[in-house]
Amino acid sequence: MDLGLARAILDTTNDAFVSMGADGRITDWNPGAEEMFGLLREQAVGRVLADTIIPEQHRQAHVVGLERFLRTGQGPVICR
Repeated sequence: MDLGLARAILDTTNDAFVSMGADGRITDWNPGAEEMFGLLREQAVGRVLADTIIPEQHRQAHVVGLERFLRTGQGPVICR
């Protein structure tokens, strides 16, 4: 898919889109995520996702799940 088209779709959808790198840091954040989480893209990108949007009581499970995904390529929310 053309990157410009992908960006246009992400910027105009009502849905929140958040992506992160293998290091757990936010790499993309669209206007839907800005509205949902109350942070501008410039404030979110580069921050640790778990510390930014995962409730404290679920952070450890997120970290464990990310580590498992990086080892196996499998996770319960991948492609959903």
